[in-house]
Amino acid sequence: AGYATGLLLKDAGNNKATFLGCCDLNFEKEAYLSFELGLKAALPDAEFSYVKTGSYDYDFDNTAGATEAYNAAKAAGVGAVYPYLGGALEPIVQLANADGIITMSAGSSKACESTDLKYDIAVKFDGGDYILEAMARIVAGTFKEGEKLTFQIGDNAGPGGSPGAVICNPTPEQTTAMDAIGASLAAGELAADLGAIKGQAYGG
Repeated sequence: AGYATGLLLKDAGNNKATFLGCCDLNFEKEAYLSFELGLKAALPDAEFSYVKTGSYDYDFDNTAGATEAYNAAKAAGVGAVYPYLGGALEPIVQLANADGIITMSAGSSKACESTDLKYDIAVKFDGGDYILEAMARIVAGTFKEGEKLTFQIGDNAGPGGSPGAVICNPTPEQTTAMDAIGASLAAGELAADLGAIKGQAYGG
């Protein structure tokens, strides 16, 4: 998602991105540090910020807090906002659409197909897709009791296809760049960097 955002920001002539989360939980930290890594790989001079919007742990639905954080980011001139949120996601996407700010989904593999809201990027980690794929493998006899199913970039993860981010209406150049970074991820070329991020996020 970060790399895709960097590509879009570069074409928009902006270098500022904000990640709106809940309360700096460990999995959020892994998400926003990974986002920043990708962002700066595509746009080395990018300015990145993470902002808490929740009033308590796991408060991903605080629309008032998210709106306040969004307005502050807008005033600072950001060109992209990642609302890593639950119930507060769509109100922020609606604001970003009205202001012409790059924005994205947080999970849905069908975001690019949306007709009521415009998503520039679909960040796909859709649990429903994973369950459907797991069920299909159980029926086919290729996923058995006691086994662990892990989805990586490039894997078929159900109806949404491969997990990861896609630009909804990419230019040919953006498609080429996204294919290249996807291949790097699939080949494990960023494993050390991502492992360090995981350690930072969960290491206490």
